[in-house]
Amino acid sequence: MRAAARMTFRRMLASLATAPAERCGESRRVGRIAEGLQADMVAFRNDLTAVQYTLRGGKIIYASR
Repeated sequence: MRAAARMTFRRMLASLATAPAERCGESRRVGRIAEGLQADMVAFRNDLTAVQYTLRGGKIIYASR
């Protein structure tokens, strides 16, 4: 039986956002939450199984009910 993979939250976030932005040469505009960057983001519930809301360009385009 394989041991479960363990990642810190910071490392998981980097693997989903920062690293892909850097690989695509887009890290100056996306991949981080910072002033002046494109504000596209998905927020999940506590257990990461359901989307709470989605932002695109800093505006909510989806919110769960």
